[in-house]
Amino acid sequence: KDRFGHPKSLEEPFHLLARLPFAHYLTTNYDPCIGLALTKAGQKHDILDWAKPSHRNRFIREFAGRRARPFVVHLHGRHNVPSSIVMTETSYVRRYVEEDDTRLKLMTVFMTHPVVFIG
Repeated sequence: KDRFGHPKSLEEPFHLLARLPFAHYLTTNYDPCIGLALTKAGQKHDILDWAKPSHRNRFIREFAGRRARPFVVHLHGRHNVPSSIVMTETSYVRRYVEEDDTRLKLMTVFMTHPVVFIG
């Protein structure tokens, strides 16, 4: 929480990313920087935690539609939910090898829509 919580200042490239016309933002970062930059840019958005099945399902149902606001999807968890963080080999295997749901849904996104991955 201390390391990845709210930063004292928001550095680039986050302001630039918030100004680009992306439909959604998928990140493996634990920090809230993309969401904070979107807020500062006046863009409404929804934060989703990929560790929560209801959030994964909502994203898959709605990501291809014409949403008025983007999703910010934290694929490896959020700083304020330590149990959701993917940081060790064990947590990575649990998320991407043992659970088909995560892998198959991400594959669906990557195979059906262009994705810019920064990180």
